[in-house]
Amino acid sequence: MVHAEPPAWYTLSHLHGTRRATCMVHAKPPAWYTLSRLHGTRLLARMVHAKPPVWYMLSHLSGHGGRLSGLTITKGDIGDPGAPGEPGSIGYKGPEGPLGPTGELGIPGSKGAMADARNQRRPAFSATFTGFKDNTLLFGQIITNQEAVYDGATGRFICKDPGYYYFTFQVVSAGDLCLHIWSKMGTANARKLLSFCDKNQMGRSQVNSGGTVLNLSTKDQVWIETDAKGRKVADKDSSSSVFSGFLLFPREE
Repeated sequence: MVHAEPPAWYTLSHLHGTRRATCMVHAKPPAWYTLSRLHGTRLLARMVHAKPPVWYMLSHLSGHGGRLSGLTITKGDIGDPGAPGEPGSIGYKGPEGPLGPTGELGIPGSKGAMADARNQRRPAFSATFTGFKDNTLLFGQIITNQEAVYDGATGRFICKDPGYYYFTFQVVSAGDLCLHIWSKMGTANARKLLSFCDKNQMGRSQVNSGGTVLNLSTKDQVWIETDAKGRKVADKDSSSSVFSGFLLFPREE
C-alpha cells in the first residue's frame, strides 16, 4: 500500500481524508504492516497491484465516512419444505370440564297398541302327587293345566310362552324329606336350583313347602326331585301334595 502507484495512502486521502490516510501510514505498527501480518504479504500485494486497484473499487463502493453505499441485496427464492418432524409425546389429560346444559326434551313417542287381555295366553297348572319316576316326583292328577304346559307322565313343566313364572309346592312328608327344584334352560345341562329339607324324626305328617320365580324361555323345563334315600312322601290317599305354577307376565324373546 505504501509503494502502490498511486500510493494507497494517496487514494485513501481522497476516500477518507488526508488525516485518516496519514493515520494508517504512520500507525504503529503501520496499517499495511498489520494487514500483512493478518492476511499475508501475498494478499497485500494483490490488493496493491489489483486491476482495477483496490482503492479504485473502494472509491466506488465507499461513501463519506467509510460506509458502503449503492449495494442492493436480493432475497432468494423460498426453499422446499423440510421433512415433518417426529410426533411429540402425548400430553397429560386435562381437567374435566363443567357439566353441559340439559338438552331439549325429545319428541313423545307414538302410543302403543292397547293390550287385549281376552287374547293373552295364560299358562298355569296345578296337580297332586301320584308317585315317583326315578327321583322325580310325579304330580299326575291334574287340577288345572291351562295351555297344556304340564306333563303329568314326566312330572315336568314345559314353557311355551317366554316370561316370568312363579312355582310353588306343598308336599306332606312321612319322615325326613329333602325336595329340590330342578330346571333345564336352553342347551345347558339340567341343574338343581333350590333345596328344601325337613327333618321329621317323629314320623308325623308335616308339610315341606317352597317356591321361586324363574325367567323362562320357550322349551325350558322345571320339575321337582328328591334324594334316592329320602322318598318319604305321605301316602296320596291320606293327604294331598301339590305342585303349581303360572305366568306372572310375558316378555319378548
